[in-house]
Order: sequence, then C-alpha cells, then structure tokens
Amino acid sequence: MPHPLDPVEGVLAVLDTGSASGTNKFGLLLALIDLAPSAPESGFVPDADLAAKLLELHWDHARPYGGHVLRQVTTPNRDNVVVITEVEALHAHLRAAGFAIGPFERVRKVIAASAWNEALARVVKATRANPLRRLQTLDRQQVVFLYEIERGASASCHTRSRLSSGSDPCSETSSSSAS
Repeated sequence: MPHPLDPVEGVLAVLDTGSASGTNKFGLLLALIDLAPSAPESGFVPDADLAAKLLELHWDHARPYGGHVLRQVTTPNRDNVVVITEVEALHAHLRAAGFAIGPFERVRKVIAASAWNEALARVVKATRANPLRRLQTLDRQQVVFLYEIERGASASCHTRSRLSSGSDPCSETSSSSAS
C-alpha cells in the first residue's frame, strides 16, 4: 500500500481526481468532516453516527421539487441510492404519523425509534459496501488519508478518522464493541 497521505492532501486529491458519479463519496467526505471535531479520543466514529450524519446531510435532498424527488444517480447499483431511499421512507413515515416534513433537527425527535434504527442499519450496510471502501481510492489504488476500517469479531466496521487527532490511527487498538 502506498504511504498514507496527509488528510488535506487526500481531500484535495479526491476533489481533483475522484469520480463524482454514483458513489456518494462526497456525502461521506462531508459527513466525516462534520463528525471529526466531535470524535471521541479513540478516533473511532461509530457506524451509526456516520449513517445518522449521512441521513441528516441528505434530508432536504429527498424533498419534492416541482412535484418530484430529484434523482442524484440513475444506476443499477442500489447501494448508491440507499441514503436517499431511506430519507424518502422516513419522510413517508412522518407523513403517515401526521407530521409535516421540516428541518431535520426539528423532526428527528419525532421519528419512531424502529423506523430510525431500520434506516440506520440499511445506510450502514450500503455505506460499508460503497463509499467507505471507495473514498480513499485514488488512481485505482487504496490510499489511507482520512480513516481506516477495523473489522471486529462480529465483522463490524468502525471508522477511525485521522482528522480527529494527530496520532497515528494504526498505533492504537480499540476494545469497543460493535455498534
């Protein structure tokens, strides 16, 4: 594997050379940047926190425009549209419960726990399958610059953000349980 890049160099490389179509890499990048300042000392960002941030970032993207929800991608790879599909389902859940669709911060607390947890689980699975694996692929090579993915005994992934501290993410081990 090539030498890890500085996080800023890596982000600039993604913006410069990364494919912008159908992977949700830019949404993942925004989520990681938003979560980095509040990451715990261990540097691990739990999968559920990452999925929740992606749902929040995409909340307004699933609101109808001219009577239709705009599609970001039209690809047969269903992992690419899971976040928007889940936001649409949460919007439908809110409407069925008699709530208006409003800003995420206001309506998040009225979404039923079961609907929220199901959406999180599907977004975690899709994020692991696509943008999490592909964001750090530059010129067809995996280059570590923002995070590493650790797989625990339960095959769960945790994202260790390199933005959260100056320490080397490879120098510590975590005893965190799977989220």
